[in-house]
Amino acid sequence: MKTNRSILAAVALAALSACEEKEIPRADSSYITVTSPAWNQEIHDDADIVVKAVIKPQEKSVVSYHIWLVDNEKNEVYNKKVDCDCKDKDEIQLEASFKYDITKTSELLLHVDAVLNDGSNIREEIPFKLIDVKK
Repeated sequence: MKTNRSILAAVALAALSACEEKEIPRADSSYITVTSPAWNQEIHDDADIVVKAVIKPQEKSVVSYHIWLVDNEKNEVYNKKVDCDCKDKDEIQLEASFKYDITKTSELLLHVDAVLNDGSNIREEIPFKLIDVKK
């Protein structure tokens, strides 16, 4: 009887730990380096959001790349897709700049995606905070 209770307690404990909220891992491509914004950087909403990144697709080429930004509620804030014929380029420099006015401080998630000539997709994700300065 004690063994059954021990097993039941272990199963219940395992079930409870499985229900704990786990952090979602961010996409992290070794081929894409985002230099702006920095991870968890705080940017005021009266300033430009500057996105800078470099794609170095070793021994492959970039067919297209996509810069997009979403807020806490998964609303699209910015979306720019570029098709390119980059087969002779060892690296692609990306840059975008825009403003986004908010009514309250928000967590944003930047995505930089690329499609390579072999059909594979790569992605880098950077979380940062946009601070409302008009309080």
